Amino acid sequence: MQYQKTQTDHALDAIIHALQNLPTFNIFAITDEVTGETAPWYEVNGPDIADELVIRESRLAQDIMLVSVRIMEWGRLSARAQRIWEIEQRRERKWKANLIAGKVAAGEKLTEKAMEAIYRAEPKYDEWKSRVVRAAEAVNASQAVLDGFRAKKEMLKAAVRPAVENGRFNPQFAVP
Repeated sequence: MQYQKTQTDHALDAIIHALQNLPTFNIFAITDEVTGETAPWYEVNGPDIADELVIRESRLAQDIMLVSVRIMEWGRLSARAQRIWEIEQRRERKWKANLIAGKVAAGEKLTEKAMEAIYRAEPKYDEWKSRVVRAAEAVNASQAVLDGFRAKKEMLKAAVRPAVENGRFNPQFAVP
């Protein structure tokens, strides 16, 4: 009996395709708790992750043993990326507030549109936007990897369950 692809299989195919084209990115870490400063911490290579998401018969036992570990790892990395994104957003809002507070303290009455024009004209605006966007991309990419490992787990279960039930599956469990 030939294995029939399920909806999960097709979802994983799409994830793998997207990750194959994903450039290397970093998940950042907080380097200074007081200021919230961040720096690259964990470099992720999309093609390597895509390769790891592919199920190969030659490493089936290893995949079965490690998929839960990878889900846990990427859950933590995704949570860290989410935290960094929130910190970068907060720092950007604080920068904007400080910039506008100086104008308001000088007695200027500003509309929301005028305030936006002021901070958009600042040279640091693009830097802040880039930091927030970079952090959001890391959240989305790490979540995609996590979703990929979750889909892989479901595919492994679907592929292995019939063999186990029929007594034909006897992998040699050993982590290389």
